[in-house]
Parts: sequence; C-alpha cells; structure tokens
Amino acid sequence: MRQPSQIITVENIGDVSCGCEIVFRALGTVSNPELLNIDTGEYIRLLTTMSAGDELRVYTHFAGKRVIQVDGSTVTNAFSLLDTNSVFFQLAAGLNTLRYDASVNMELLEVSIYFRPQFLGV
Repeated sequence: MRQPSQIITVENIGDVSCGCEIVFRALGTVSNPELLNIDTGEYIRLLTTMSAGDELRVYTHFAGKRVIQVDGSTVTNAFSLLDTNSVFFQLAAGLNTLRYDASVNMELLEVSIYFRPQFLGV
C-alpha cells in the first residue's frame, strides 16, 4: 500500500513479530534518513548524504541483519553508515505506527517497507 503521509500505520497480520526490509530512496539530496517506530521509540538512522537515485536498504530480520547500498546492479555493504543508537526493530503483531524523517530535505525521501507475516503452526 502506498501512502503519501510521513506517518503510517503498518498492520502485521501474523501471530508474532517479524523483521522487515526498509528501502530509503532519494529523489534529490537527502541527509541522514531515518525510520522511527513511534510505538517503541526505536529507530534506524543512516548517517550519510544521499543523492538523487541513491538507494539504501536495511534488513531487520532475525539472523539476517544488514545494510546495503544499491547502485544499479552494484550492491555494497553500507553497515558503517548506521547510527550507533539504531535498533534493528521488528514489526510487532498487530498495528505498528512508523514515521520517516531526514535532517535535510525530508520531502525528497521515499521510504518503502516490505515484510512477510509469520504464523504459529505445528
């Protein structure tokens, strides 16, 4: 679902919390992109200046945490850009309220969140 709002509600219909993929895409010059989980106060912030077309991806999956920069078909490790107080938060079961931000040109930042709900079973 696409929403033009800075604050969104993401519903995890699964039975348990799950990791997600967060994609920060710059439409112009953007500094220090961030995604805040308003419910918990946890955030992911990348300390960098992005140019138009730059894309950074953060994966918060259990045993699969990583940060990468994608430039066309080239993928590079960008873990060093992570703010030291950042948390690889999980999306709780139910509703999650998230807010994206940037210290410069927040209106030129596009953020996408991808996740797969997980269910309990035998």
